[in-house]
Amino acid sequence: MMSPGYSYFLAGVYGVFGVKLSAAILIQFALGLLTGILVYLLGKKFFSASAGLAAMALFLFYGPELFYESVLVKAVLINFTNLFSLLLLVTGAGFEGCFPERCSVFRRT
Repeated sequence: MMSPGYSYFLAGVYGVFGVKLSAAILIQFALGLLTGILVYLLGKKFFSASAGLAAMALFLFYGPELFYESVLVKAVLINFTNLFSLLLLVTGAGFEGCFPERCSVFRRT
């Protein structure tokens, strides 16, 4: 059983623009660009601005992601909502970043 979120998303796009595949695909490409911005913001928040830019560039030019943005599958919407939720979570929790003196990943035991 699958969740109806992507079906509702497509219904909203078709309700606004009419039943046009090109409109749905353009919206998916826009979501892909917004997801790239979210990757940058999360990379900046966790590490640094340069790490965020590098992660965004890798994401935006990742071949399978570009392919999935060009067909009607729910992967684009899932990526966007997951990264948006993660950004809201770390922003609301007051996360300051992952620096060697504060992050348990870098601490020696």
